Amino acid sequence: MSNSTLSHLETTGYQPRAVIVPPFYPVYANDPDLAPSWTQWCGPEYVDPREHDTMPPDGIGRAVRAQFAHFYGTLHLLARSDSFTNRPSVRIHPIMEPCDVKQLSAEEYDRMMLEVEDRTVSIIKELVANPETRGNGARLVNSHWTNARLAHRIANVMRPVNGRLVVILHNTPDADGQEIVELARRDPTVKAAALSDWHIRGFARQGADVSHIYNIGSGLDIARAYPDNDFLPLVTTNDTPQHPVLESLKYLKKNFLLIIGDIGPHKGQRTARKIAEGAGMPLAEIGGLGAPNPRSPIDIAYDRENREMPGFIDCKGKTAQELIPLIQATLDTYGRLFLGGLIVGERTKQEFARFAAGAVFTSGLEYPYVPAYEIGASEPPINGAPTLACSDTSVAARTVSGSTGLIYHSIDEAIELVPQLLAISRRACADLARKMYAMREPTYALRQIDLRPPRLDHLSSQISAADLQTIQGESEL
Repeated sequence: MSNSTLSHLETTGYQPRAVIVPPFYPVYANDPDLAPSWTQWCGPEYVDPREHDTMPPDGIGRAVRAQFAHFYGTLHLLARSDSFTNRPSVRIHPIMEPCDVKQLSAEEYDRMMLEVEDRTVSIIKELVANPETRGNGARLVNSHWTNARLAHRIANVMRPVNGRLVVILHNTPDADGQEIVELARRDPTVKAAALSDWHIRGFARQGADVSHIYNIGSGLDIARAYPDNDFLPLVTTNDTPQHPVLESLKYLKKNFLLIIGDIGPHKGQRTARKIAEGAGMPLAEIGGLGAPNPRSPIDIAYDRENREMPGFIDCKGKTAQELIPLIQATLDTYGRLFLGGLIVGERTKQEFARFAAGAVFTSGLEYPYVPAYEIGASEPPINGAPTLACSDTSVAARTVSGSTGLIYHSIDEAIELVPQLLAISRRACADLARKMYAMREPTYALRQIDLRPPRLDHLSSQISAADLQTIQGESEL
């Protein structure tokens, strides 16, 4: 990038210097020379440290979205204390220690959250009051933590210096999200951002005034993260897979369907199994139990019951030599095959997406949870594997029926559509998906938000005593 472009990005204020992520997951931010500028938060069980140097950039999985793909200067990341970075330009500010929230009472949890919020606000105050960080863009703070009380408090810090707080709304239009939308409607300091048109419609259905919600979407740096291939499924391709599960299926000449996501009824692996079994195809389940959250007892029971289902194989740690006879015996005995225990890094997830015959997404069918935007749903079609998407979901909203996938309205219809799904041109699917999901330019997403930041030289080198007092004494809303 040219110096003139860099100067434009710096002076127009589109680049945030402080990013707040939910403190329930550690953050891994790698060196851009090893992995081109990716930032991700996720449970530690999702990341194989050996794969850190091959992570695709720009918002994969639970991700700090694509508008932060290109950083210049120092980024201040407010995150859990066990977060990791080897990027000199990223400074991690711990706001919470690792904690299994399942073990906390409601009172203990609320008390801990107040402490985390206090710590977060204190750090933002320091960044705003420090001439070095303020003069380098600290006036723009981005929060991926949909916490209304915290949003009010940070807005009180940013307002005296004409700063901006951009809040990425959570998947579901909960009370916090609706309060933030209302706050953004009446306070120009706060901007509420959604990840898709579907996301915005979810708030509209709850009666929220969505005229002040920005749709920033996400983009992928496809040229660097997703190299071209022959776009053929596992059995047909001449390429050699590396993962033992893929090696085994190729040896047995078995194409497979794929589902990507945390294990739990909110993702619907059990429904995906019904579809795969009805279509007579194996199902590979990429993902594991998420980090502790209010759904975790349900997820744990769901995972346990899934593992007890006839036809399930826990593939973790098994070699191809072990898997080939086990897979064949399972198919001979049960006539169905569900391949789990596939808690993999991004590189391996890409390999599964690249060789899958098709992908199935069933979020919302077993649990009242419909993600605003499943970025994992973009990876199979980008690699040539068309997507089977449930109607009235964010995945269906981004599926071009007949080109990048098909849309179903019931399990029976999904089963009937699988042969048509497999008949879609994989090359045409990949070409169109790569155009749909390509990141158009660095920080393009934030450019869609009317931030109207002050010029850098508009801020004096010293905050006035009155403003500083206002910042330090922000009300505890």
